[in-house]
Amino acid sequence: MRLIRDMCTRHRLRCNSTRIACGNILLACNKIKKQLKVNKEVKLYQSNLFSTPFITGIFRPIIFVPEYDFSAKEWDLILTHELIHLKNNDILFKMLLTFIQKLHWFNPIIYFYTKKFYEFCECTCDRNVSAVINKEQRAVYAHLIVKLARDIPASTISVNAFSDKNNKLIKRRICCIMKKTKKSTLRLLLLLHYLLFYHQSLPMGLSLK
Repeated sequence: MRLIRDMCTRHRLRCNSTRIACGNILLACNKIKKQLKVNKEVKLYQSNLFSTPFITGIFRPIIFVPEYDFSAKEWDLILTHELIHLKNNDILFKMLLTFIQKLHWFNPIIYFYTKKFYEFCECTCDRNVSAVINKEQRAVYAHLIVKLARDIPASTISVNAFSDKNNKLIKRRICCIMKKTKKSTLRLLLLLHYLLFYHQSLPMGLSLK
């Protein structure tokens, strides 16, 4: 049932999204695919139905992105993150784990393991992204995760997304990205706390057109 529901959600999203078939975003995606040695064709769709990027599909992967005016650096980081998920076969492993979870629905351990596995996938992806970017880009990447987490509404479509509102996981991801000393990490976490709970005025565009 979960697989069928996911397929229906994917179809609905695609029908209500605009395909990115040309322009700088597609060029950036193709460039990053080549750098990461990702050979599959990846389609890009954009919509205001969701507030954070995500990738779906094993054989015909699609990256869905929100209608935000991301900078060129942010686009590169978003696309790198999603393409590394694809390269790591995270979508396949999550689907298999979902199948196992349905078979063992009565076992609470499998739900705990599923949650931890999803968190592990995100942290691993963040480490892989950090390995191919510089210090300045890591700071932009960390800020982007926080910014998107803050702007996710409670009614957003449930997907395995670039960022979410799990504050503990976000802190762990930030630490993985920055890999700094304890003093630097403390300053970063204080900034994270400020952005998440007090600062509500970061400008976000609503169109790439």
